[in-house]
Amino acid sequence: MTNSRKDPFDQRLWDAAETVWATICSDGPSYRSPPEVLTDRHAVIRDIKTILQDDRLDARAVELRYLPGGWATLLRDGLRALLHAVSRVPGQRVTILVCKEKAGELRLVIQKTGDDDLDREIGMISDWVTGQSRERCAVTGQTGRMTFDGWIIPLTAEFAGLKRSDPAAFGKAVAMF
Repeated sequence: MTNSRKDPFDQRLWDAAETVWATICSDGPSYRSPPEVLTDRHAVIRDIKTILQDDRLDARAVELRYLPGGWATLLRDGLRALLHAVSRVPGQRVTILVCKEKAGELRLVIQKTGDDDLDREIGMISDWVTGQSRERCAVTGQTGRMTFDGWIIPLTAEFAGLKRSDPAAFGKAVAMF
């Protein structure tokens, strides 16, 4: 994967994406680019809840009810990659300190473990999740553009219009549950 942009942060995201995709797709592609349509949000949420119960994760900071539903697949795949990374270091456990939407991004802050290789991989996974969320519609999971009218969030044109015309309906559409 080659990034034509010159921004070193963007290049780091592309490099992280290669690592994360290799990690989560080792048993076959579970995540694709461009973003896939989220067809069964409830199934993805069940997957997330199962992952969050794993003893290798302390995920008390993950409150799904406050996250946009369109990012469910992205969160699931980021958590899968995190579990995969942690499983390679026997006896290791990580704590997710923050999992939230902020300024149109899905932010994961994960406590350092002391293992340099694992910490580097965790940082790449976190960067990948954040970078992917910037261009992922918070309602559908499809490619979206950042909106700046009130709530800063990436949306498809359809849901950007709904956000302007019917804020209550938009609120229901974007909710994870």
